[in-house]
Amino acid sequence: MKSKCIELVFVLLLVTRSLQQTQDVYGLINVLYLKADANRNGEITLAELTTIYHGFDQNNDNKITQKEFTTVWQSITQMTKDVTNAYFHLVDFDQNNLIENSDINKLYLRFDLNNNCMVEAEEFNLKWQSIYKEVPFTVLFLRADVNKGGYLTQQEFINLLHTFDTDNNLSISKKELENGWFTEKFGHIKDADYLFNSLNKDGTGGISADDMTKVFKQYDVSHNNKMEILEITEMRSLTGLTQG
Repeated sequence: MKSKCIELVFVLLLVTRSLQQTQDVYGLINVLYLKADANRNGEITLAELTTIYHGFDQNNDNKITQKEFTTVWQSITQMTKDVTNAYFHLVDFDQNNLIENSDINKLYLRFDLNNNCMVEAEEFNLKWQSIYKEVPFTVLFLRADVNKGGYLTQQEFINLLHTFDTDNNLSISKKELENGWFTEKFGHIKDADYLFNSLNKDGTGGISADDMTKVFKQYDVSHNNKMEILEITEMRSLTGLTQG
């Protein structure tokens, strides 16, 4: 079981690096799909997905801790700690710091775009691209959540991009966002440019606190003045991807 997990994560590394380096990602994503499709019948079942994730469960208690996940994931992919933690939290839907069967069930539903209780290659392809674009916002969310409350207040959200503000003028220029996006290996520069244009609401040449306040209100879909992780991942559309 663990060998299946290691095999899958190795391919995840290839896919992620290729997504950062080239537009022609579909072949590699298909390889990733085939690694998950254990019986090679052209579909991934919930049982197959569950088996893969249970490969991270080092003490076989049917719960995957963040330490168990990150130890395996990071040692094989060499991804940064922040990015590795983001992948964990994108599966830990109830944010209880454990990946359990209930979380895997929800993950499977996310991949099953046509709701036919099977995950096919095209669905896996589309959803993987979507999740890849969610990772940067998850990383930024986890950094901004300074009190580890599991959500961002409006003020915490305003500071979401503060690590990119290298001149400390309380405004993020296009160049600062590009440099930060590249340094963090979040993806293509064009994604950063698309994001900048989406966030720079007032067109002043920098992303200001006022701009971020407007975005907070837009993505706080529950209207509780709290930005939750599943709400912030919807910001992936601001980098030009709207699918899934």
